[in-house]
Amino acid sequence: MKSTTNPTEMGGNIAVTVTGSPTLSIWVLISVCSRLSEVMRTRSLRKLQVSIFWVKKLEGLFLVTRELG
Repeated sequence: MKSTTNPTEMGGNIAVTVTGSPTLSIWVLISVCSRLSEVMRTRSLRKLQVSIFWVKKLEGLFLVTRELG
């Protein structure tokens, strides 16, 4: 199990925990990072929430949480 935290420009951070095969984990992290990049460009909280929902529903292998600072 790997855990990594990506800082955002919205005063918090997003913790991503990945389990499963290494190949799938890498693919998932790339997908999450591209979603986060889109969110950070628009700086939209709504898009952040939608992205978290998308990750949970589509992959089912990670836990994505947003911790307010």
